[in-house]
Amino acid sequence: MLTTPICHKHILKEWLNSGYIYENKLHRTDEGTPQGGIISPMLCNIALNGLEKEIRKEFPPIKLLNGKTPKVNIIRYADDLIVTGESKDILIKVKEIIENFLKIRDLEIKKAKTRIITIYEGFDFVGFNISRKKYNPRLNKLTEQKTVLVIKPSNKAVKAIKFRIREIILKKKLEIVAIIKEINPVLRGWGNYFSISYHSQNTLIKIGHLVWGSMMKWVRQKHPSRSIFKAVSKYLIKGKTRRYLNI
Repeated sequence: MLTTPICHKHILKEWLNSGYIYENKLHRTDEGTPQGGIISPMLCNIALNGLEKEIRKEFPPIKLLNGKTPKVNIIRYADDLIVTGESKDILIKVKEIIENFLKIRDLEIKKAKTRIITIYEGFDFVGFNISRKKYNPRLNKLTEQKTVLVIKPSNKAVKAIKFRIREIILKKKLEIVAIIKEINPVLRGWGNYFSISYHSQNTLIKIGHLVWGSMMKWVRQKHPSRSIFKAVSKYLIKGKTRRYLNI
């Protein structure tokens, strides 16, 4: 198997030995990599370089003698990998190719996270849940399609953002200005990332309701002796179409 040689190995070596700073203290990295370090996906991509070519050798994206195309597609993001295929038999063969490719590099597939499923069962990838559902003709009478591809935030991603919201608003005991300063970048980043899918709208609306409900709880904790209406009016200015924070 021919692979492209890795250039500038000395830079990777220096990167691995550079250590990391935690609480203003330098910690050496004599072995392994720091958890969450950006060197990990870099090394993973280097190790997996050439995987697509190996799969394409067996399943080229051209018509075969029988006039059909294998319809095998590989999507890789760092150490997350998805392969789509027309049949289960094709995917079983692809899995064998991947296992052999990794074995040469002294790596192996994590069986707990590896499945062969249908698109109707759905799967999670880079924070999204992707599945194909039966189409409801009442939603759009201009189409006759029977199914629709649904791409929305995964349950894991939703659970993580809910925890983060409650942590910032309720657990940290911050003042209103500090809450806004900390939570706005979180909500903006999460919203921008997941807003690329039309089917994320319902989830984004629910997250908005959670923020509002959490802020109401914060107001109650901050002013336990006041009525909720008087306490809320302390922080809101009514505009023509919406309410603004008075800070």
